[in-house]
Amino acid sequence: ARLSEVIEHHNHLYYVESRSEISDYEFDMLLKKLQELEAQFPEFASPHSPTKRVGGDITKKFETVKHVYPMLSLSNTYSEEEVRDWLTRITKLTEGKIEFVCELKYDGVAIGIEYREGKLFRALTRGDGTQGEDVTTNVKTIRSIPLRLKGDYPEVFEIRGEIFFPLDNFQRLNRQREEDGEQLFANPRNTASGTLKMQDSSIVASRGLDCYLYGVYGVDGASGHFEMVQKAAEWGFKIPDVTKRMISKYTDLEGVMDFIQYWDKTRSDLQFEIDGIVIKVNDCDIQDELGEQVAEEIGATYVHLDVVNEDEWISVVELIASQGQGLHYVMNNAGIGAYGNLETETVDGFMKIININLLGVFLGCKVCAPLMQVSGGGAIVNVS
Repeated sequence: ARLSEVIEHHNHLYYVESRSEISDYEFDMLLKKLQELEAQFPEFASPHSPTKRVGGDITKKFETVKHVYPMLSLSNTYSEEEVRDWLTRITKLTEGKIEFVCELKYDGVAIGIEYREGKLFRALTRGDGTQGEDVTTNVKTIRSIPLRLKGDYPEVFEIRGEIFFPLDNFQRLNRQREEDGEQLFANPRNTASGTLKMQDSSIVASRGLDCYLYGVYGVDGASGHFEMVQKAAEWGFKIPDVTKRMISKYTDLEGVMDFIQYWDKTRSDLQFEIDGIVIKVNDCDIQDELGEQVAEEIGATYVHLDVVNEDEWISVVELIASQGQGLHYVMNNAGIGAYGNLETETVDGFMKIININLLGVFLGCKVCAPLMQVSGGGAIVNVS
């Protein structure tokens, strides 16, 4: 156990904190020693051993698992006017000054990782938002993702982020493929996604994927999103770097727009690709008041937060996803989503909604508390 802890310490320094106390050769020798010990005494080998970073396990089929917390999509905007409108709407829906958190939107593969008792338990892709594929074996090969946590971490929780292909590693992979006479990969994002689904984890390990983690779920008593991200760093996660302005807090439009304009000018300096900026309400109590963790992406997503009323749910409703046992996700013309049970009938390829029993509402990204029940109206939606 002591040797594993030493290796994990140096792994964290190198891949998360970008510094080192020993040479690459010394690190490799420590890892080789641990591999030899585990081969000699396999009964003592841990499923969370640093040797899992090397890969080698084969996954014939990736199991589909339901998300504990739905991973819902966001909508988008491209103008300052729409950002200003969104901030104004948010301000009107609550009392007092609101802090906003701005983050980069990483152009990679969304991942949700569950930890139990400080150990990596399961990693799921986004999938369809309600269920994803179990890619735990491959995720364990990504050296910036901790297999074991440190500090005062919660007993059970989930953390979400984005797995991506660093540009240097992607270019190196394509150079090798060119030398081997193989077809070049089109872009880092699709290559990262395909790599994460490969059956041979040793190939995944060799490609050098990376990951930023920034969304903590299932933790009681959280004061703010920004503060929880910083807390996650104490547990050993690689989070967006505050000193590099990868995540910042603001209380006004000017700060938000300055963040957007800064990264619009400097995004080419990054060693990975981004496709926008994410804006979130920081305070967890205000998130609950608005509809848990309201989020917008500049250049990728945008949601209008109109006041919910019963007439809207009946007059204009669009079916955007469905889940078993009659549970459906719907979204109205204001961009506000809900989930619940629908009573319907189909006529000429169209679904007529006879009754909606809403179980909850979400504002662009996450489900919140039960809201209301709506009946009647007979809205028509295309289901073809």
